Amino acid sequence: MKDNFKMRKGNPYLLYYFSFAIVCCVTLSVIFLFINYQNVKRTEDNYNQEKLKLVCEMLDAHLESQRGITYLISKWKEYQPYYFRQNKYYELELLEDFEARDASLALEGMAFLHYEGDEVIFRNDGRSQSLKQYFNFNEYNEAECEVIATALQEVWKGIRVYSIADSLYFMSSIKVTESIGNSNAVYCFVVQQDDLEERIQVVSGGLKGNYAIYVDDQVVYSNSENPCSVTRAGVISAATQNDQMQICWLPEGIMFPGHMLPLQILLLLSVLLMIFVFASYFAWKSFLPIKGMAEKYRESVSGMDEQEYKNILEELNYMMDAVLKSNMEINEQLAQKQILLKKQILRMILNGNYSFDTTSNANHTRILFPGSYFFVMSILLGEETVEQDFLYTLAEQLELLNDFLQEKHVAVLCEAPQKAVYVLCSMDEEEQYEELKENVQEVVDSFERNLRVGCGKVYSDLSKGSASYLESLDNVHKYAAAQKSPQTENTELIYSKSDIYRICSEMALGNEEGVIRAINSYVERLRSSNVSLLMQQYIFSNFISEVSKTAFDNQIELEQSSVSLLVSARNLNSFLEAAGVLVHDFCTKLKDKQEQIAHDEAYQVCAYMRQHFADYDLSMEKVAADLGTTTAFVRKAVKEKTGNSYKDFLIYLRIEYAKELLEKGKLTVAEVCERVGYGNISYFIKVFRETTGMTPAVWREQQPWAQE
Repeated sequence: MKDNFKMRKGNPYLLYYFSFAIVCCVTLSVIFLFINYQNVKRTEDNYNQEKLKLVCEMLDAHLESQRGITYLISKWKEYQPYYFRQNKYYELELLEDFEARDASLALEGMAFLHYEGDEVIFRNDGRSQSLKQYFNFNEYNEAECEVIATALQEVWKGIRVYSIADSLYFMSSIKVTESIGNSNAVYCFVVQQDDLEERIQVVSGGLKGNYAIYVDDQVVYSNSENPCSVTRAGVISAATQNDQMQICWLPEGIMFPGHMLPLQILLLLSVLLMIFVFASYFAWKSFLPIKGMAEKYRESVSGMDEQEYKNILEELNYMMDAVLKSNMEINEQLAQKQILLKKQILRMILNGNYSFDTTSNANHTRILFPGSYFFVMSILLGEETVEQDFLYTLAEQLELLNDFLQEKHVAVLCEAPQKAVYVLCSMDEEEQYEELKENVQEVVDSFERNLRVGCGKVYSDLSKGSASYLESLDNVHKYAAAQKSPQTENTELIYSKSDIYRICSEMALGNEEGVIRAINSYVERLRSSNVSLLMQQYIFSNFISEVSKTAFDNQIELEQSSVSLLVSARNLNSFLEAAGVLVHDFCTKLKDKQEQIAHDEAYQVCAYMRQHFADYDLSMEKVAADLGTTTAFVRKAVKEKTGNSYKDFLIYLRIEYAKELLEKGKLTVAEVCERVGYGNISYFIKVFRETTGMTPAVWREQQPWAQE
């Protein structure tokens, strides 16, 4: 006993915790250094990426400003050849305006304007100069002069960028008007590479490393003889809008924050020391509960004093074995209760009384009844008297199927007083239906008794188990009826939705008496055809669906009490009574609504305009004459219903319809003008521009679908 007491007093966890602490310290050190390095690298990458975005925003600003200048040149008459060539004064006026035009550009440089066929360029410093003088002044070689001259003669869309000598040329092609016909001009902005370099450094706050600017995969500028590219390791890139220009940058190496490293290492060592302190603390704390547990339950577990133990852990192991044996006995009792619970839930599912709404119910049901697809088979005995043991034996044999089935399961409910056994079959794949059905049928056939088997449909929702159960009972009874009187004439009703459609059509006309007669006639047909309860519920649900659709189409809100009576109908008599109440409610409200619309003349005025707004001669007088009223009333009705004048409301209807036609993208503007009721296309375009702020053609081009 003395040796055992010493062993219990020792702490077997101290070595384990210290070993674990050493592993944690090494792992933490590696993770700390790695995370520190990654954070520094990520921060610098994000910082560098933001620098590139600033450069791209500068280039975007320049390109956007150049597009604006190009657009103004194409529209302002001062820049049209037919205008400034009339008088030398107009040419001076062009130079003065052109000199003040580049103030909005993001880059600083020289710009000039060249017109097709001319040897003269107009510079933004207020002077004109011949191309030859410009080339000689900049000391371009013959190949560079040829590139510029060729670009000045071409026509294109957008902005082109050329790298010539030590400058970048941003060129835009412009369509201008000559005295006879149209011609083209080129607006060119020239920025020195040194100026571009200085501007990039100012905007970005300093780019250190190798970087280059690409246009259409061609290098137009690089600060080194070996330009970097996107495919090169370590290169980051950014692009302007529409990917017109792209800048790639290979920054200098990451600067590891060495000045903070000693402090970080000191902090890490402090953490490691704390780990060892906590390891020792937790080792002691882990030992105390075990020691206390052993002392607490030593006398509670029988047979403890009769055993000898090497240490406290062996003593606890014996305690756990004793407790486990006791738990196994309890589990056997719980298993029996689980079976009873499963039978009870299965009975509730078949009767449609089990709730599937809450998460706890869903999880519990999923455990008891696994699978994704479900159907029910009903097995009923004949009229012969049979002992209950046979039913229980059949149920047990069916339960044993679970030991042999793969991805298929059965849950069996034996109802001896009803002489029935119900089998809820579940499976993972719907295609396993026939196989599982045959497995159950084989067990039933092996008993060679007078058994009738009916099978319901397959459902992917366990909550539909009640429906499959009813279908299986119907199939059993149909089979039995056919066996008893095979020669009896089949009077079963062939269900068709057309009967319900005709009833709802009469309702839409407000013919209450006709609807009641049709419903009575249909119910009599159901009675004479011996329709099953399951089919009756199906017909009732279809009738409710079609009546709701008819009410929605006619904008009639049915009384909740009328709908509740119809939903709660469970037989033909209650259905007939509820249907009569609902039909009366619907027809009464439909009649009131029709009378209200018929007397609402103001509504008729607006409705007439919406129907005839595309007529060329839809004047206020014509509307008044067609509706048998006065123009003053028409004007007042439109103002009251729309808040607009007659003319504004008519324009609104026509322009909205014009937008709809333009969106289709197939009709010309002239065809749209004709279809919306305008005879003059110029007047149509004017009204469209006043309403939308742009012409029909421009409006169509700016729609998202037109730009794809």
